[in-house]
Amino acid sequence: MKELNERANVAESAFEAHVRAATQNLREEADLRKEADRQLHLRIEAASTDGLHLAMVGVVWLACGVIMSTAPNELLGLVR
Repeated sequence: MKELNERANVAESAFEAHVRAATQNLREEADLRKEADRQLHLRIEAASTDGLHLAMVGVVWLACGVIMSTAPNELLGLVR
């Protein structure tokens, strides 16, 4: 009975060690996935806002084009 109890304790210890190792591996994988998700989010954000200054320059040039295309008609109206 004593030997059977010792074998059960050894098996239980091995099982608990296996469960601890699996739990630790899951935590590490979850941390790695969170970090990868954070990096991906930063890359997407950078890609989304990277061309923002170019878009603003385009808006300025568009506004200049609209003003310049209507300015001759307005000046002609003032001269007459």
